[in-house]
Amino acid sequence: MLIHRSTVQATDEQVARVKAAKLMETDPDNIIVTPSEPGSFLVEMRNADAEVEIVVSEDKLEAIVAVGLPATGSGQRMTYERFINRISAAGVRISPIPEAAKKVISTLAGGMELENLVIARGRKPVPAEDARVEALGDWHLPALPGDAVGKIIPSKRAVEGRLVTGERQLEGAAEGKGIRFPEGSGCYIDKTALLVRAEYYGIVSLLNQEMHCSNLISISKDAMEVRATIFAKDFKGSPLTAERMQGAFESYEIDGKVDRFNMATAVEEAEQKGSFVKDVIVCRGVLPVHGEDGWFEMIFKENSPSFGVEKEDGRMDYRARGMVRAIHSGDIIGKLHPPKGGVPGKDVFGKVIPAREGYLLKLDLGEGVRHDESKDEFYAEQDGMVLFQKNFLAISETYCVEKDVDISTGNLVLEKGSVHVKGSVLAGFSITSPGNILVNDVVESAVLEAGGDIEIKGGILMDKGGKISSKGGVSALFAKNAVIESHGDVNIAHEINNCIVFASRKVIVTRGRGKIIGSTIRCGKGLEANELGSSLGVETNIFLGIERKSFEKEMAKKKELQAVLHKIYGVLGTGHPKAIWANAPPDKRTAIASLLKTRLQAEQGLKELEKRFEAERVRMRKAYNARIKVYKTIFPGTIFNCFGASFRVAEPVSYSQVYYDPIVDKIVISSL
Repeated sequence: MLIHRSTVQATDEQVARVKAAKLMETDPDNIIVTPSEPGSFLVEMRNADAEVEIVVSEDKLEAIVAVGLPATGSGQRMTYERFINRISAAGVRISPIPEAAKKVISTLAGGMELENLVIARGRKPVPAEDARVEALGDWHLPALPGDAVGKIIPSKRAVEGRLVTGERQLEGAAEGKGIRFPEGSGCYIDKTALLVRAEYYGIVSLLNQEMHCSNLISISKDAMEVRATIFAKDFKGSPLTAERMQGAFESYEIDGKVDRFNMATAVEEAEQKGSFVKDVIVCRGVLPVHGEDGWFEMIFKENSPSFGVEKEDGRMDYRARGMVRAIHSGDIIGKLHPPKGGVPGKDVFGKVIPAREGYLLKLDLGEGVRHDESKDEFYAEQDGMVLFQKNFLAISETYCVEKDVDISTGNLVLEKGSVHVKGSVLAGFSITSPGNILVNDVVESAVLEAGGDIEIKGGILMDKGGKISSKGGVSALFAKNAVIESHGDVNIAHEINNCIVFASRKVIVTRGRGKIIGSTIRCGKGLEANELGSSLGVETNIFLGIERKSFEKEMAKKKELQAVLHKIYGVLGTGHPKAIWANAPPDKRTAIASLLKTRLQAEQGLKELEKRFEAERVRMRKAYNARIKVYKTIFPGTIFNCFGASFRVAEPVSYSQVYYDPIVDKIVISSL
């Protein structure tokens, strides 16, 4: 502690002097003692050098003269050199403030004390400043390519700080961060004026010292469409127009023109909403117009209008289409048209998109077709049905339907030939063919009439009516609730269930499961099956052979003709008609000629009747030979009928045959 004068408590002056010398760190002889109060003495140094007490602030940014005492007696005065030494001894390593140093020296020289005077100041460190961008508009709104969106304020270096004790300080990095423009940022720096400019039409932003411009224009992968997010105004508040957008296209190398209508509509909507409109199509490419392939024009029409036929009562039958006509030799079938060229297109960049040229159609000609090359026309060389499939043209006996027979095809009525349906025949529709009918799938409650065979590769389902009629045979995978009439065989693979079947020849159900259940079957020449009836006793009626025809009228006619002949023979005899006429008197020849004519007609009538009787006898003999063969089981509930005889099966019978024995007029069941 720096003290040149003080007050001490002591019993006498000598004690006061000793205490003061110790307190002031000087010789007792250099102490002047002056009593002040009983037991209290004023003490001071007789000769004392001028001194200063220097302290350094806690943050070391200031050096302060806490106490300054002037010289007394013969003590040394404060000089600048002594002052500098005292500062240095206090640890201060920077120069004092000149004015403060002068004040210390002059004050002490004037014999005055001083205190708390700042004599030196350090310097705080100044941190570096990052570069920044001064926005030149509202960055919530879009800029267009080339627009100056901001001015760059450069970064500043950090300023080093210095403590009064001499240490140097640096706060943070020495250099401030600059503005970065990453690749693809959509912005670039105009170095001549330190301006940030937009590369795209988009929204500008500064994040983590990186400039970005979000691209508000997108181009489709096929380069046929440009979409944009549309605002009413740009970042400077200027209206966004089609002309300005067209200018923006140049930065994208878009060659197409702005869709002015879409642009104006979107700007108006954005203004009304006070927001923006996304995904606005602002430009479109031009699609190529591909050439047309050569094509075959079918001039011959197979049937009537495709929407139905008006019935007599005025209502429309939408299933009917009229007759599918056959083409006749010499009729024109159709004409081949040449291909047409295409028109190129252009994408939004102006790149030409080639158009595909039309292909020349080449026809493969089958049987019955003539090509007139001068007109590229095709004519039929024979009667039949036109077949045109996969560029193959021919005249065929078969009319093909590539799909189901349904409302799109209507009912089929053929003038000539056969039918091949490559799908199904749906409920309510019909097919009439003078030839055969082939169906790849199923027949559902439909009517099929054929002059030949009917083959159904699927099954027959007739829950809602329908009928199969064939002048030939009928075959199918299965039949349920069906009515089948065949002048030939009926051949069903798996099952006849609840059907009515008439076959002039045989009914054969053996290829698959071979079951006949709950049906009525009439077979002219027999039946073969694996099973008849079912274990549940479902009634199944089998009529073997054909019904006997009634010849009552024919027998009466025979008797009538025989009576006529008996009378004529009695008058003219039985000689040859020419001889009888020649021997007759001339005046009676006219009457005799009339009788001879009646005789010849009666004799011819008897011959024709006898032929019919003989045909029936042959038919009956064949019917007697008809057999029912069951290779597995005949179940109870099965009823056999033949020529008036009937037999109901009461117990299961295995591996057996059934036939009619005309001798005993009974139905017989025996083992195979």
